[in-house]
Amino acid sequence: MSKTTTMETVERTETARGRGRRDFGRIYRKRSPHSGRVLGRWYVRFTLPDGRRMERAVSPDRRDAQKFLRDRWKEYDQAKMGNLRPVQRRLFEDWAEEYLRLVEGSHTESTIQSETSKIRSVLVPAFRGRHLDEIRREDVAGFLAKRKAEGASKATRNRDKAVLGAMFKRAIVLNCARENPTAGIEGEREEKREVPFLDREQQEKLVASCPGYLRAVVHLALRTGLRESETLGLGWQSVDWSRRVIRIPKSKNGTPREVPLPKDVAENLRELETQRGPVPFDPSTKPDRVFAHLPEKWSGMMQKDWKRATVAAGLGKEFRFHDCRHVALSWMVSQGLPLTALMRVSGHRSLAAAQKYLHFAPGAAAEEARRLLDRPAANPAKRAAV
Repeated sequence: MSKTTTMETVERTETARGRGRRDFGRIYRKRSPHSGRVLGRWYVRFTLPDGRRMERAVSPDRRDAQKFLRDRWKEYDQAKMGNLRPVQRRLFEDWAEEYLRLVEGSHTESTIQSETSKIRSVLVPAFRGRHLDEIRREDVAGFLAKRKAEGASKATRNRDKAVLGAMFKRAIVLNCARENPTAGIEGEREEKREVPFLDREQQEKLVASCPGYLRAVVHLALRTGLRESETLGLGWQSVDWSRRVIRIPKSKNGTPREVPLPKDVAENLRELETQRGPVPFDPSTKPDRVFAHLPEKWSGMMQKDWKRATVAAGLGKEFRFHDCRHVALSWMVSQGLPLTALMRVSGHRSLAAAQKYLHFAPGAAAEEARRLLDRPAANPAKRAAV
């Protein structure tokens, strides 16, 4: 059994009490879990105006810690009791529309669409008629509890809280609110959802289970790893037949990227192109959509047909269209594509985001390393002579 590393708090002294709070802050020292000796440094725990609790290691001198805590109390009191301009009282629904206008140029189009839908269909109905400065933490907690009772998932409730918190952060900056009522409410731990790894036979079965108008879309997503918006919005001008790549002018992260076009997918697209005539490659022009017979955003009818197809293919109702992207990228990793190259193909900015595809093919890295190690080694003496 290893010894616990938790420090025991000793000599706790409360030196300031916040207005309306039982305990604004305190100073204390800690005891070593190994020797049992009281450590010399004094710590201060205090409350920020937005409700967050902070801890700072200050000094071996108790008086320094007491002064630090008194200074934090003055700042808290000034922020709460008003050495600030009076807030501009705004109704939640009015602020919601202004917030959407303010963030329009700073977020991606997909993020704007998602936030707009959530704010107008979920948040505004919940807080309509309330002024921003009237909404408290218990109101937000009650809203999240109601969403849970309605069947909203943990992930959905976390997104609700995140968007609401972002709205209040912007409101505080513009002096439309004093506090962020989402501060101090912990996000819920989300269960990790495992996406199945589909072999070629399972992929073909899924495509065959789809209605005719969806088959080419699903086949393209399963083989290239394009996102939903990139698949449905793909223009003929973005298909470079000479190099057999798809050029995405602007990925989710704001940068362009190129996605390789497998031979079987290229043949399917060629068949579609012959039905409408050739289009010169120019990704800068307005796209003449490949799937012009479908809406640019996944519709309710498409979702119903998709669910029927996933059930018929033995994947169940939980398999999402976005999972086709995971399947495609995991296949690339399983065939030996390095993660750095995968990042360029997938549009991921961080290596950590790309590493989640490694578990789909746990033996791929070992296989690639074994292949390299089996190569005849160069003579070190000859290499040194060169």
